[in-house]
Amino acid sequence: AQIEAALERVRSRTMAMQHSTELSDTSALLFQQIQLLGIPPWSCGFNIWEKEDTVFTSYMGSPDGGILKGYQIPLTEEATFIHFKESRDRGDKLFIDVLEGDTLETHYQYFQTLPGIKEMFEKRAQAGYPLPTFQINHLANFSHGNLMFITYEPCPEAHDIFIRFARVFEQTYTRFLDLQKAEAQAREAQINLAVERVRAKALAMHKSEEIMEVVAKLKDEVMALDIPDVIAATIFLSEGEDRIRMWDLSSIEKLEEGYQVPLDITFKLKEKDPHLYVKRVWENQEDYFVEIQDEKGFERLLEFFRQNGKKEGADEIEEFIKKTQLKLLYHAAKKLNNGKLVIDLLNPPTAEIEAILTKMGTAFDLAYKRFEDLKKAEAQTREAQIEAALERVRSRSMAMHKSEELLDVISVVSEQLLQLDFKFIHVSFANNDISQDYKFWTASKGMSKPMRFNTPYLDIAMFNNLREAQEKSVSFYTDILTREEHIQWHKHLLKHGGSDVFSKAENEFIMSRGMARSIAINPNIILILANYASIPYSEEDNKIIERFGQVF
Repeated sequence: AQIEAALERVRSRTMAMQHSTELSDTSALLFQQIQLLGIPPWSCGFNIWEKEDTVFTSYMGSPDGGILKGYQIPLTEEATFIHFKESRDRGDKLFIDVLEGDTLETHYQYFQTLPGIKEMFEKRAQAGYPLPTFQINHLANFSHGNLMFITYEPCPEAHDIFIRFARVFEQTYTRFLDLQKAEAQAREAQINLAVERVRAKALAMHKSEEIMEVVAKLKDEVMALDIPDVIAATIFLSEGEDRIRMWDLSSIEKLEEGYQVPLDITFKLKEKDPHLYVKRVWENQEDYFVEIQDEKGFERLLEFFRQNGKKEGADEIEEFIKKTQLKLLYHAAKKLNNGKLVIDLLNPPTAEIEAILTKMGTAFDLAYKRFEDLKKAEAQTREAQIEAALERVRSRSMAMHKSEELLDVISVVSEQLLQLDFKFIHVSFANNDISQDYKFWTASKGMSKPMRFNTPYLDIAMFNNLREAQEKSVSFYTDILTREEHIQWHKHLLKHGGSDVFSKAENEFIMSRGMARSIAINPNIILILANYASIPYSEEDNKIIERFGQVF
């Protein structure tokens, strides 16, 4: 009755298992029930292998009644473990193996050559469980391995109990396998759903700038998968001419104007330290690989960030490294069509990481291909808009009969630049003749209509920068005037015809700002575009401004 009650407790716990991780608790209960029946083994555990395996995984009981982490042992090298395989292959329900003398000494000498085993026995000895000088292994076989009970003396009265518990444990292990299979299927479905969300976001893109929404979605879905020890994710992309762009996805932020990646760095690959982690990742041509970064690597990476203007990000990373006493970081990387997808882990990646990165990488490749297609289409549309705007300016210029009509032309220029989404406070023509006073035909947000100003040269930055470019026959240049330099120019303008143009409030506003300018210089006329935000125009914008200047 006691034996059947003990078996029933194990069966009940088996049926109550909801997760495969509960195998350890159920196994521990089984061994506790054995001891409660008055059979105190020196040690007990279970060993798992399939018929074709040459290595088994051993899970031994710990002194505190739990189950130790599994470790692998060959089935083909040492006599005791060879007996494991032979007895199960024969169909033995129970195999008794007596170990003593040289056989036992050889057994433990071999045992302690295996990874992690020596440390385990040292801990057992410290807990008051020294190595035996005599032992009997009782191996109760079942379809996936055996239960092992190690005693110091024969216990024939327990043999049938061992066999009966092995039959119950076979049910336990079968349920474990069923739960493990169900969990694997659920995990696969979870990963596939996460990938599908990223793919759906990619397919929903209508503008190239929405690539950042896809990147943010990819980052959120990867993090939501609860991958153990993952702390960051990065995308590397080729931008041609040895230029690599690096997006640190862990730093992505959602702002009112859209997503922003603070750690967004574009760098020349050849110029970098060959030991730098980002260079090693990029130059590795394997489809999937793991790069390991040590403390020296952290120092190189922090310096790399600071050299690329990311001091704040570098300081945050350095603080994290110090706080966590981080010594190693594992970078699991998947090759993309145009780059690499990388996740950073505190410990070596698990087996599922390659599958996750492969699927996420495929989804990102779809998004990036769509991004490139949209960008190409947008560039074609933009070019058509620019050409139409230039044609309108060109037509109005060709219809000019006198210089006063430059006011009408600058008005058209202003309208067309606004339609092209340029941000500016005023746009002007100026005569390209340093022997005369400067004449400006200006359209401005501060004026109800375009106006002409005649302003003599003054030794200030506004004129000196322009004159230097004129004397050097430069066709295009940009500058940023400080607030003080801008005040000098505006006061000069007010003195020479602008006093009635601006209100007191407008003058105060203008003289509280600096000014960024882009200037296209042609043989007879100069085109100037300016903003008071002191934000220089982009390279793409400047090319368009230069094209507008060439119309004249």
